[in-house]
Amino acid sequence: MLKDAECFTHIYLRTGRTDMRLGIDGLLAVIGGQMELDPTEPGSIFLFCGHKKDRIKALIFEGDGWLLCYKRLTGDCSYQWPRDESEAGKLTKQQFRWLMEGLSIEQKKVIKDTYDNGSRSAAVIDRYLEGYKGILVSDGYASCHTLDRKHDDLKVAGCWVHCKRKYAEIVKTAKKGAALSPAQQIAREAAERIAVIFHTDNPSRGKSSQEIIDNRQQSVKPLVDAFFAWVKDILDNKIISSTDLKKALTYSVNQEKYLRVFLESAIIPLDNNDAERSIKKFCVGKHSWHIIDSKKGAKASAILYSIAETAKANGLNPFEYFKFLMEQLKEYPRNDVPEEELKKLMPRSETLPDCCKQLKKQS
Repeated sequence: MLKDAECFTHIYLRTGRTDMRLGIDGLLAVIGGQMELDPTEPGSIFLFCGHKKDRIKALIFEGDGWLLCYKRLTGDCSYQWPRDESEAGKLTKQQFRWLMEGLSIEQKKVIKDTYDNGSRSAAVIDRYLEGYKGILVSDGYASCHTLDRKHDDLKVAGCWVHCKRKYAEIVKTAKKGAALSPAQQIAREAAERIAVIFHTDNPSRGKSSQEIIDNRQQSVKPLVDAFFAWVKDILDNKIISSTDLKKALTYSVNQEKYLRVFLESAIIPLDNNDAERSIKKFCVGKHSWHIIDSKKGAKASAILYSIAETAKANGLNPFEYFKFLMEQLKEYPRNDVPEEELKKLMPRSETLPDCCKQLKKQS
């Protein structure tokens, strides 16, 4: 019962430790007093955990009374229960599923930059992704599509933001206050159609995988079908004088196979914005070190940026994290840190001290 997120409309979790000796009345007092929530809210479940993380209590309001559930895991299993100072947290259904599966409600992220003699060839990407099986979200870079054809266990998904950007750039060329040219009007409609695809997909975020797929198949797919039919109709039946518009339309058609991939899965995003954001600062700052042309330096830079961006993606303060990292690593011989100790130092480690997790320095 507790594993089925669809049974509940609102899922509340009390972080930290709760006295597990409390019964219904005691937990109601915690909900109404410390958590400041309404325990009679229809469709709600309230979750509690004590000192031992292999057992939890759940209080469910069923309309005519409360149901108190107690669950204790077998073996060495445990829940990754949040222990911060916040008294209450509202979970999405996906976070609830992760919690029930023994996973963290905040999934850890890894961001990795690489350098390979300045090359962006398919062979370089192939080496970088060696052993990886799954989805590669990318722009329309041809080398990624080469890997898609080469590996059966690797599927490339396209980026709708890159697709939309080509049309948006055409619209931006319009002079302020002037009427749009025929090409700019077409580009504006294309950008608007893509925006509707995003707006229709966004409401399903945080819902169950099946709900996301249902929404994509029933509501988003017709919009995608209509977009490509519209693009092809323009290419086939209209005289296009704008070279940029023709390139944008042709790009859309050529990328159709990859731009449709997200419709098949609940976990594939419509864009690769996370990757774009992670390299933005590096790209902005690269003009500051044009005189540095060492290949070893480039590799070292990629490693450091990978660590820094992964730290930020996992809610860490990069400066404080690097400071802690240096303090710990100096205690071991160079290149001889035990693997178990390295795991404790990783940005996604649950054992990092609070100083690393302080995003803003306190004044």
